Parts: sequence; C-alpha cells; structure tokens
Amino acid sequence: MEIISQINQSFEELIVPTNFVKVFQHELDFKKWCEMGTIEDLECVLSSFKEYEELYEYCAIIVKTIKEK
Repeated sequence: MEIISQINQSFEELIVPTNFVKVFQHELDFKKWCEMGTIEDLECVLSSFKEYEELYEYCAIIVKTIKEK
C-alpha cells in the first residue's frame, strides 16, 4: 500500500499547475500540447491555471489556442 500512496503523492504534485508546466522545455512545447486538447479540455486547464499569477503567459497561450479552434 505504501507504493500506491507514493504514486498518488507524485501524481498530485505533478498536476499542480506550477509543477505541470515544468514538464515542458519551452512554451512552444506547451502550445503544441494545448493544440491536442479540445476546447473543453483547455477551458478546464485554464480554470486551474488562472489561480496562479505566475502562469499568466501560459493562460495567454491557452486562450489563444481556444480562439484558434
């Protein structure tokens, strides 16, 4: 059971928006990831990212991607 808890903890840490963006080496990589999602997916991501002022640039990418769909 310990290993399951560790996996869950790691996943929860990863999905925190400020940690999640670190997965991408460049903003262009994040943009490409956004392009794979649906409008609904992107709206959900945007909702989470809006809580973090330091992710403003990523929010702008999400909004732009939504408008392009």
